[in-house]
Amino acid sequence: MKQTHNLERILVALMCKSREDRNHTAFLYADYIKEVRPDIEASDYRKVAYSPDAYGLADLVEVDTIRKNLQATAMMILSDEQLTTIGGATR
Repeated sequence: MKQTHNLERILVALMCKSREDRNHTAFLYADYIKEVRPDIEASDYRKVAYSPDAYGLADLVEVDTIRKNLQATAMMILSDEQLTTIGGATR
């Protein structure tokens, strides 16, 4: 089964809602499964992780890679904003 959803957009939305999703790939992956395939029971998430293609989902490694890239991008943006602000005044 092929993925029919925008993975990065879904992960961004989930990470914005939950600190656990931002910091832990396992939590993010579980919430991702719940978001995209609400028909899958939580007790079956391990099966999904072992064969995500059968369920039309991304694998755990891909989710982890995207999570780390999004975090790095967010840190660069935050760092840029902090660098342009000195003592509360914008340069």
